[in-house]
Amino acid sequence: MKKQAIQDLNDYIREQTTQEILKEILFIMSQMNETIKRIEKALNEHTDFVKGGF
Repeated sequence: MKKQAIQDLNDYIREQTTQEILKEILFIMSQMNETIKRIEKALNEHTDFVKGGF
Protein backbone atom coordinates (compact mmCIF):
# COMPACT_ATOMS: atom_id res chain seq x y z
CA MET A 1 0.00 0.00 0.00
CA LYS A 2 2.72 2.47 1.01
CA LYS A 3 4.80 1.52 -2.01
CA GLN A 4 1.82 2.10 -4.32
CA ALA A 5 1.17 5.51 -2.76
CA ILE A 6 4.79 6.50 -3.36
CA GLN A 7 4.56 5.26 -6.95
CA ASP A 8 1.35 7.23 -7.48
CA LEU A 9 3.00 10.34 -6.09
CA ASN A 10 6.01 9.86 -8.36
CA ASP A 11 3.71 9.47 -11.36
CA TYR A 12 1.83 12.64 -10.41
CA ILE A 13 5.07 14.63 -10.01
CA ARG A 14 6.37 13.31 -13.32
CA GLU A 15 3.15 14.31 -15.08
CA GLN A 16 3.15 17.79 -13.54
CA THR A 17 6.81 18.27 -14.45
CA THR A 18 6.12 17.20 -18.04
CA GLN A 19 3.22 19.66 -18.28
CA GLU A 20 5.39 22.49 -16.97
CA ILE A 21 8.15 21.67 -19.45
CA LEU A 22 5.63 21.58 -22.31
CA LYS A 23 4.24 24.97 -21.24
CA GLU A 24 7.77 26.41 -21.27
CA ILE A 25 8.44 24.93 -24.71
CA LEU A 26 5.18 26.39 -26.03
CA PHE A 27 6.08 29.82 -24.61
CA ILE A 28 9.56 29.70 -26.18
CA MET A 29 8.09 28.63 -29.53
CA SER A 30 5.61 31.51 -29.50
CA GLN A 31 8.47 33.93 -28.77
CA MET A 32 10.48 32.42 -31.63
CA ASN A 33 7.46 32.85 -33.92
CA GLU A 34 7.19 36.53 -33.01
CA THR A 35 10.92 37.00 -33.61
CA ILE A 36 10.66 35.33 -37.03
CA LYS A 37 7.76 37.62 -37.94
CA ARG A 38 9.84 40.68 -36.98
CA ILE A 39 12.81 39.40 -38.99
CA GLU A 40 10.59 38.75 -42.02
CA LYS A 41 9.14 42.26 -41.74
CA ALA A 42 12.60 43.82 -41.49
CA LEU A 43 13.85 41.80 -44.46
CA ASN A 44 10.83 42.78 -46.54
CA GLU A 45 11.32 46.45 -45.67
CA HIS A 46 15.03 46.19 -46.49
CA THR A 47 14.25 44.49 -49.81
CA ASP A 48 11.76 47.22 -50.68
CA PHE A 49 14.35 49.85 -49.77
CA VAL A 50 17.02 48.22 -51.96
CA LYS A 51 14.61 47.82 -54.88
CA GLY A 52 13.55 51.45 -54.62
CA GLY A 53 17.09 52.74 -54.15
CA PHE A 54 18.73 51.08 -57.12
